Amino acid sequence: MLSTNTDAGTLSRGLAGGAVLAALLASAVLLFPQPPADVFFTGIVLLCPLFAVVGAAGAWTGHTALVWVAALLSVGLTLAGAMSVGLLFAPAALLLLGSAVAAQAAGPDTAAQESLLADPPEARERAQKALLGVAGIVVGAAAVDAAALDRDLFGSCAQETLGCVLQTTNWGLVGLTLLGFGAVAGGG
Repeated sequence: MLSTNTDAGTLSRGLAGGAVLAALLASAVLLFPQPPADVFFTGIVLLCPLFAVVGAAGAWTGHTALVWVAALLSVGLTLAGAMSVGLLFAPAALLLLGSAVAAQAAGPDTAAQESLLADPPEARERAQKALLGVAGIVVGAAAVDAAALDRDLFGSCAQETLGCVLQTTNWGLVGLTLLGFGAVAGGG
C-alpha cells in the first residue's frame, strides 16, 4: 500500500517523524528530571508519543487511515489538556495532522488497487468477513463492558504512586479489557 505520489508520501513520513520527535520532547519536558508521583498523569503524558509513533507507522507503511486516527486522537488529547499540558502536545498534533493530509494526497498504491479489481473477493467471502468483524466487535465490547465498566480496574490509594497502583490494580480485568479492545479493533 505504498503511495504512488512519492513527494507527498515523503512529506507525510517526514512530518510523522517530526511529530514523534516533538511528542518525545514534550514528554521529556513534563516527566524529567523528576517524574510526577501521579502515575495516571504520567500515563496521559505518554499517550502523546504513543499516538505519534502509531501515526508514523501508518505514514511509513502507507496506511492513511491509521495516520488519520492517530492524528485525530492526538488532537483530542491536545484539546483535552488545553488548559494545562495541551500546549506542549500541540506541535505533535499539528505535525500529525499535516502528515495525514500529505498521506491522503499521496493516495493509494495503484498496483494494489488494480490487483484487487482484477480478482475481487466473492460475495460469500465478503459476507463471512463482515460477520466475523461484527462478532469481534460485539464480543470485544461485551468484554470491555464486563471488565472495565462493571468492575473496578484500580483500587484507591492515598497517593497515586506507581507502587500503590501496581499493588491495587486488578490485572485480570486489565487483561480482559485489553483483549476486548483488541477484539473490537480486529473486528473493525
